[in-house]
Amino acid sequence: MAVLEDDVATSSDSSCELEDFQRILTDKKNDCKALGIEEPLFICAPMVRYSKLHFRKLVHLYGCDLAYTPMIYAHCFVASQKCRENEFTTDENDWPIVQFAANKPEHFAEAAELVYGNVKGIDLNCGCPKSDFEAAGVSHIGVHGRTVSQRAEPPDYEAIGLVKSAVKVPVYANGGCTSYRQALEIASVTKCDGVMVGEGLLSNPALFCGHQKTPFECIRDWFSIATDLDVHYTLVHRHTAFMTHSLFNKTQRMDLQKQTTISDTINFVNEQLPLFDC
Repeated sequence: MAVLEDDVATSSDSSCELEDFQRILTDKKNDCKALGIEEPLFICAPMVRYSKLHFRKLVHLYGCDLAYTPMIYAHCFVASQKCRENEFTTDENDWPIVQFAANKPEHFAEAAELVYGNVKGIDLNCGCPKSDFEAAGVSHIGVHGRTVSQRAEPPDYEAIGLVKSAVKVPVYANGGCTSYRQALEIASVTKCDGVMVGEGLLSNPALFCGHQKTPFECIRDWFSIATDLDVHYTLVHRHTAFMTHSLFNKTQRMDLQKQTTISDTINFVNEQLPLFDC
Protein backbone atom coordinates (compact mmCIF):
# COMPACT_ATOMS: atom_id res chain seq x y z
CA MET A 1 0.00 0.00 0.00
CA ALA A 2 1.41 3.37 -0.96
CA VAL A 3 0.20 6.90 -0.26
CA LEU A 4 1.66 9.42 -2.68
CA GLU A 5 1.99 13.15 -2.57
CA ASP A 6 -0.27 14.79 -5.12
CA ASP A 7 2.22 15.99 -7.74
CA VAL A 8 0.06 15.93 -10.86
CA ALA A 9 -0.03 19.36 -12.47
CA THR A 10 -3.11 21.49 -11.88
CA SER A 11 -1.93 24.59 -13.71
CA SER A 12 -4.15 26.99 -15.61
CA ASP A 13 -4.13 24.78 -18.73
CA SER A 14 -5.45 21.76 -16.85
CA SER A 15 -9.09 20.68 -17.12
CA CYS A 16 -9.60 20.83 -13.34
CA GLU A 17 -10.08 24.60 -13.18
CA LEU A 18 -12.66 26.00 -10.77
CA GLU A 19 -14.95 27.31 -13.52
CA ASP A 20 -15.04 23.85 -15.11
CA PHE A 21 -16.20 22.29 -11.86
CA GLN A 22 -18.80 25.00 -11.37
CA ARG A 23 -20.14 24.47 -14.89
CA ILE A 24 -20.35 20.70 -14.40
CA LEU A 25 -22.16 21.06 -11.08
CA THR A 26 -24.56 23.69 -12.46
CA ASP A 27 -25.42 21.63 -15.54
CA LYS A 28 -26.02 18.52 -13.47
CA LYS A 29 -28.16 20.41 -10.96
CA ASN A 30 -30.29 22.01 -13.67
CA ASP A 31 -30.70 18.78 -15.63
CA CYS A 32 -31.78 16.88 -12.52
CA LYS A 33 -34.22 19.64 -11.64
CA ALA A 34 -35.73 19.41 -15.13
CA LEU A 35 -36.17 15.64 -14.69
CA GLY A 36 -37.61 16.06 -11.21
CA ILE A 37 -34.98 13.87 -9.53
CA GLU A 38 -32.44 14.24 -6.78
CA GLU A 39 -28.86 14.67 -7.97
CA PRO A 40 -27.29 11.20 -8.16
CA LEU A 41 -23.67 10.55 -7.35
CA PHE A 42 -21.63 9.76 -10.45
CA ILE A 43 -19.39 6.81 -9.64
CA CYS A 44 -16.51 5.02 -11.34
CA ALA A 45 -17.17 1.30 -10.91
CA PRO A 46 -14.49 -1.17 -9.79
CA MET A 47 -12.60 -2.51 -12.81
CA VAL A 48 -9.87 -5.13 -12.64
CA ARG A 49 -6.52 -3.59 -13.71
CA TYR A 50 -8.08 -0.29 -14.76
CA SER A 51 -9.69 1.69 -11.91
CA LYS A 52 -6.37 2.39 -10.22
CA LEU A 53 -5.07 5.71 -8.92
CA HIS A 54 -4.08 7.15 -12.29
CA PHE A 55 -7.50 6.51 -13.84
CA ARG A 56 -9.35 7.64 -10.72
CA LYS A 57 -7.46 10.94 -10.86
CA LEU A 58 -8.49 11.37 -14.49
CA VAL A 59 -12.21 10.74 -14.03
CA HIS A 60 -12.29 13.01 -10.98
CA LEU A 61 -11.29 15.84 -13.33
CA TYR A 62 -14.39 15.15 -15.39
CA GLY A 63 -17.38 15.04 -13.08
CA CYS A 64 -16.87 11.76 -11.20
CA ASP A 65 -17.93 12.05 -7.54
CA LEU A 66 -16.68 8.69 -6.24
CA ALA A 67 -14.30 6.10 -7.64
CA TYR A 68 -13.75 2.48 -6.70
CA THR A 69 -10.48 0.60 -6.68
CA PRO A 70 -10.26 -2.67 -8.60
CA MET A 71 -11.44 -5.67 -6.61
CA ILE A 72 -8.73 -6.80 -4.18
CA TYR A 73 -8.56 -10.24 -2.58
CA ALA A 74 -8.59 -9.56 1.15
CA HIS A 75 -6.56 -12.59 2.20
CA CYS A 76 -3.74 -11.69 -0.21
CA PHE A 77 -3.85 -8.04 0.84
CA VAL A 78 -3.46 -8.99 4.49
CA ALA A 79 -0.75 -11.58 3.93
CA SER A 80 1.49 -9.85 1.39
CA GLN A 81 3.25 -6.51 1.50
CA LYS A 82 3.91 -6.86 -2.22
CA CYS A 83 0.19 -7.30 -2.84
CA ARG A 84 -0.58 -4.17 -0.83
CA GLU A 85 1.96 -2.14 -2.79
CA ASN A 86 0.76 -3.44 -6.15
CA GLU A 87 -2.98 -3.35 -5.55
CA PHE A 88 -3.59 -0.17 -3.56
CA THR A 89 -1.96 3.17 -4.23
CA THR A 90 -3.57 6.45 -3.27
CA ASP A 91 -2.79 10.07 -2.51
CA GLU A 92 -4.18 12.87 -0.36
CA ASN A 93 -6.81 13.84 -2.95
CA ASP A 94 -7.96 10.36 -3.96
CA TRP A 95 -10.12 8.92 -1.16
CA PRO A 96 -11.54 5.95 -3.10
CA ILE A 97 -13.99 3.23 -2.20
CA VAL A 98 -11.89 0.08 -1.78
CA GLN A 99 -13.54 -3.12 -2.96
CA PHE A 100 -12.49 -6.36 -1.29
CA ALA A 101 -13.43 -9.96 -2.05
CA ALA A 102 -13.39 -12.17 1.02
CA ASN A 103 -14.85 -15.45 2.24
CA LYS A 104 -13.65 -15.13 5.81
CA PRO A 105 -14.79 -12.22 7.99
CA GLU A 106 -11.44 -11.96 9.74
CA HIS A 107 -9.67 -11.40 6.41
CA PHE A 108 -12.15 -8.71 5.44
CA ALA A 109 -11.83 -6.99 8.82
CA GLU A 110 -8.04 -7.04 8.77
CA ALA A 111 -7.90 -5.71 5.22
CA ALA A 112 -10.33 -2.93 6.12
CA GLU A 113 -8.17 -1.92 9.07
CA LEU A 114 -5.16 -1.55 6.78
CA VAL A 115 -6.83 1.03 4.52
CA TYR A 116 -9.56 2.75 6.53
CA GLY A 117 -7.54 5.92 7.18
CA ASN A 118 -7.10 6.62 3.46
CA VAL A 119 -10.49 5.80 1.95
CA LYS A 120 -14.09 7.04 1.78
CA GLY A 121 -15.54 3.59 2.14
CA ILE A 122 -14.96 -0.15 2.02
CA ASP A 123 -16.98 -2.40 -0.27
CA LEU A 124 -17.51 -6.17 -0.07
CA ASN A 125 -18.06 -7.87 -3.43
CA CYS A 126 -20.79 -10.46 -2.96
CA GLY A 127 -24.30 -11.42 -4.00
CA CYS A 128 -26.19 -12.18 -0.80
CA PRO A 129 -29.76 -10.90 -0.18
CA LYS A 130 -29.62 -7.13 0.16
CA SER A 131 -31.94 -6.99 3.18
CA ASP A 132 -29.44 -9.17 5.05
CA PHE A 133 -26.74 -6.60 4.33
CA GLU A 134 -28.86 -3.74 5.61
CA ALA A 135 -29.61 -5.66 8.80
CA ALA A 136 -25.89 -6.32 9.21
CA GLY A 137 -25.15 -2.59 9.20
CA VAL A 138 -23.98 -1.73 5.68
CA SER A 139 -24.37 1.93 4.74
CA HIS A 140 -24.52 1.68 0.92
CA ILE A 141 -25.41 -0.99 -1.65
CA GLY A 142 -24.25 -1.18 -5.27
CA VAL A 143 -26.37 -3.33 -7.59
CA HIS A 144 -25.33 -4.58 -11.01
CA GLY A 145 -28.51 -5.13 -13.01
CA ARG A 146 -27.56 -8.45 -14.60
CA THR A 147 -27.31 -12.06 -13.50
CA VAL A 148 -24.36 -14.18 -14.63
CA SER A 149 -26.44 -15.61 -17.49
CA GLN A 150 -27.47 -12.10 -18.61
CA ARG A 151 -23.94 -10.85 -19.22
CA ALA A 152 -24.66 -9.82 -22.82
CA GLU A 153 -28.17 -8.52 -22.15
CA PRO A 154 -29.29 -5.00 -21.16
CA PRO A 155 -29.36 -4.40 -17.39
CA ASP A 156 -32.65 -4.85 -15.56
CA TYR A 157 -33.15 -1.37 -14.17
CA GLU A 158 -36.59 -2.28 -12.86
CA ALA A 159 -34.99 -4.93 -10.65
CA ILE A 160 -32.48 -2.38 -9.38
CA GLY A 161 -35.39 -0.09 -8.56
CA LEU A 162 -37.01 -2.87 -6.55
CA VAL A 163 -33.84 -3.21 -4.50
CA LYS A 164 -33.84 0.55 -3.92
CA SER A 165 -37.47 0.48 -2.76
CA ALA A 166 -36.80 -2.44 -0.41
CA VAL A 167 -34.06 -0.82 1.68
CA LYS A 168 -33.44 2.49 3.38
CA VAL A 169 -29.71 2.83 2.75
CA PRO A 170 -28.40 4.52 -0.43
CA VAL A 171 -28.33 2.27 -3.50
CA TYR A 172 -26.08 2.69 -6.55
CA ALA A 173 -27.23 1.41 -9.97
CA ASN A 174 -24.57 -0.27 -12.09
CA GLY A 175 -24.55 -1.56 -15.65
CA GLY A 176 -24.98 -0.45 -19.24
CA CYS A 177 -24.45 3.30 -18.95
CA THR A 178 -22.64 4.90 -21.89
CA SER A 179 -23.60 8.59 -21.66
CA TYR A 180 -24.34 11.43 -19.27
CA ARG A 181 -27.97 11.57 -20.40
CA GLN A 182 -28.37 7.85 -19.85
CA ALA A 183 -26.91 8.18 -16.35
CA LEU A 184 -29.64 10.65 -15.46
CA GLU A 185 -32.29 8.42 -17.06
CA ILE A 186 -31.08 5.45 -14.99
CA ALA A 187 -31.30 7.58 -11.85
CA SER A 188 -34.81 8.63 -12.83
CA VAL A 189 -36.03 5.08 -13.53
CA THR A 190 -34.43 3.36 -10.53
CA LYS A 191 -34.67 6.24 -8.01
CA CYS A 192 -31.16 5.26 -6.98
CA ASP A 193 -28.81 7.57 -5.15
CA GLY A 194 -25.93 7.05 -7.56
CA VAL A 195 -25.04 5.65 -10.97
CA MET A 196 -21.93 3.52 -11.41
CA VAL A 197 -20.15 3.33 -14.77
CA GLY A 198 -17.29 1.04 -15.77
CA GLU A 199 -16.69 0.30 -19.44
CA GLY A 200 -18.37 3.52 -20.50
CA LEU A 201 -15.74 5.52 -18.61
CA LEU A 202 -12.90 3.48 -20.10
CA SER A 203 -14.08 4.53 -23.55
CA ASN A 204 -14.86 8.08 -22.48
CA PRO A 205 -13.49 9.28 -19.11
CA ALA A 206 -15.33 12.58 -19.66
CA LEU A 207 -18.72 10.86 -19.95
CA PHE A 208 -20.05 12.47 -16.77
CA CYS A 209 -19.39 15.93 -18.25
CA GLY A 210 -21.72 15.23 -21.16
CA HIS A 211 -19.08 14.57 -23.81
CA GLN A 212 -20.19 11.99 -26.39
CA LYS A 213 -16.60 11.01 -27.16
CA THR A 214 -13.35 11.48 -25.29
CA PRO A 215 -12.35 15.14 -25.78
CA PHE A 216 -8.80 15.95 -26.81
CA GLU A 217 -8.07 17.72 -23.53
CA CYS A 218 -9.01 14.58 -21.61
CA ILE A 219 -6.44 12.54 -23.53
CA ARG A 220 -3.91 15.29 -22.87
CA ASP A 221 -4.70 15.12 -19.15
CA TRP A 222 -4.35 11.34 -19.27
CA PHE A 223 -0.86 11.57 -20.73
CA SER A 224 0.11 14.15 -18.10
CA ILE A 225 -1.14 11.98 -15.22
CA ALA A 226 0.38 8.80 -16.64
CA THR A 227 3.75 10.49 -17.09
CA ASP A 228 3.76 12.09 -13.64
CA LEU A 229 2.79 8.84 -11.90
CA ASP A 230 5.13 6.72 -14.02
CA VAL A 231 2.33 4.40 -15.12
CA HIS A 232 3.50 1.20 -16.80
CA TYR A 233 3.49 1.43 -20.59
CA THR A 234 1.06 -1.47 -21.01
CA LEU A 235 -1.62 0.34 -19.02
CA VAL A 236 -0.94 3.65 -20.73
CA HIS A 237 -1.37 1.96 -24.09
CA ARG A 238 -4.56 0.11 -23.11
CA HIS A 239 -6.24 3.19 -21.70
CA THR A 240 -5.20 5.23 -24.73
CA ALA A 241 -6.63 2.57 -27.05
CA PHE A 242 -9.94 2.64 -25.16
CA MET A 243 -10.14 6.45 -25.25
CA THR A 244 -9.28 6.83 -28.93
CA HIS A 245 -11.25 3.88 -30.32
CA SER A 246 -14.17 6.03 -31.46
CA LEU A 247 -11.84 8.79 -32.67
CA PHE A 248 -9.58 6.65 -34.85
CA ASN A 249 -10.33 4.68 -37.98
CA LYS A 250 -9.24 1.06 -38.36
CA THR A 251 -5.86 1.95 -39.84
CA GLN A 252 -5.10 4.40 -37.05
CA ARG A 253 -6.09 1.86 -34.41
CA MET A 254 -3.76 -0.72 -35.97
CA ASP A 255 -0.94 1.81 -36.12
CA LEU A 256 -1.47 2.68 -32.46
CA GLN A 257 -0.90 -0.97 -31.60
CA LYS A 258 2.57 -0.74 -33.17
CA GLN A 259 3.79 1.90 -30.70
CA THR A 260 6.16 0.43 -28.11
CA THR A 261 6.89 3.27 -25.67
CA ILE A 262 4.91 5.95 -23.88
CA SER A 263 6.65 8.73 -25.79
CA ASP A 264 5.96 6.98 -29.10
CA THR A 265 2.31 6.60 -28.14
CA ILE A 266 1.99 10.26 -27.17
CA ASN A 267 3.73 11.40 -30.35
CA PHE A 268 1.57 9.15 -32.52
CA VAL A 269 -1.68 10.30 -30.95
CA ASN A 270 -0.58 13.92 -31.17
CA GLU A 271 0.07 13.46 -34.88
CA GLN A 272 -3.46 12.15 -35.36
CA LEU A 273 -5.27 14.53 -33.01
CA PRO A 274 -4.51 18.19 -32.16
CA LEU A 275 -3.97 17.43 -28.48
CA PHE A 276 -1.51 20.13 -27.58
CA ASP A 277 -2.95 22.84 -29.77
CA CYS A 278 -6.37 23.00 -28.10
